[in-house]
Amino acid sequence: MALSVCAIAVIFTDFGFAISSTVWIAKNKDKWKLLEKYVTAIFCIKIIFIFIISIAIFIYTTKFGTDENKYKVMGVIVSATVFFQAFQCTWFFQGLEKMKNITICTVTTKMSYLFLVVVFVKSHGDEVVALICFCISNLISTALYLYLMKHEGFKFRQVSKLQIFKIFKDNLPFFYSRVAVGIYSNASTFIVGSQAGVRQAAFYSSSEKLYQASISLTSPISQSLYPHLAKTKDIKTLIKFMAVLLPLMVIGVIICVINSTYIITLIYGQDFQSGSEIFKYFIVISVISFISINFGYPAYSTIDRLDIVNKSVILGGVIQLLLLGVLYLTTNINGLNVVKSLLISESCVCMFRVFMFYRTSMAMRLVK
Repeated sequence: MALSVCAIAVIFTDFGFAISSTVWIAKNKDKWKLLEKYVTAIFCIKIIFIFIISIAIFIYTTKFGTDENKYKVMGVIVSATVFFQAFQCTWFFQGLEKMKNITICTVTTKMSYLFLVVVFVKSHGDEVVALICFCISNLISTALYLYLMKHEGFKFRQVSKLQIFKIFKDNLPFFYSRVAVGIYSNASTFIVGSQAGVRQAAFYSSSEKLYQASISLTSPISQSLYPHLAKTKDIKTLIKFMAVLLPLMVIGVIICVINSTYIITLIYGQDFQSGSEIFKYFIVISVISFISINFGYPAYSTIDRLDIVNKSVILGGVIQLLLLGVLYLTTNINGLNVVKSLLISESCVCMFRVFMFYRTSMAMRLVK
């Protein structure tokens, strides 16, 4: 529950800066004073959100906590964790194209958390201790991020309220798109569990975890290409990258679909064998997502039309909600039907992005 609150809070404290700021910094990294003011304004916006979220957490733990003292302690720890997570500025180094710093911070966070849990968590009832370990690991990561920023020569600068408001306003579309992603990527497991039972939710969630793992194999390359493409406008680099990886992914997908039952059983055991059909759909979705991700912010940064990507994400969220609504009204919610609806919504987003990129880039060439 506490980790879920942290995950939801990140959507608000990030406010889409992970997407928008990467491009802005990549384009303006030679204007250092301007960049420092921009980052300072982002930090100010994050502080405001942290304050609001902390109040919300305090109210919830005070009004609805069954064990008042325990919930208050957990509320303080969660608020501190939200604070530390907010200032882990991956987008800063991504924009500067210094991915090594991100790797150092990410590995440090995970390794420190693992070490603390192994040393201090002794039993099933030590959830507060585990949460403290998570908070400390995020503190270490944030301190490292800020140290590396200072090492780059970054300094906080005075910014006006007008500058802060402008950045807030300009970033709203990116925030809306992140909320939409949160809705149609995270709500499905909850809906399956609440409507079709824990068993169906387990089948769905286990397959989804493998799908997310497959996406994480290629996403670091896409993330590192993003600022480069935004600065150079070299779409050919992206096409070459996809031309190499896409055929390999298709071959891998065919092999995984054929052996889906074996794979799901090998990883999760015989009890999850019935979830192999759901897993097959997630395997197919992984290829569609690969195309969609790369024809998202990386591709559209070359033509300065990130607004189209934001619209496509909202479109996907609307389609997914409509499909889930139909399944609910017809009492057909189960893991297999929900993953089919996700396949439809992801396919629509992918086709929309590819079509609009071709159409927009062609129109821009005609104007030139």
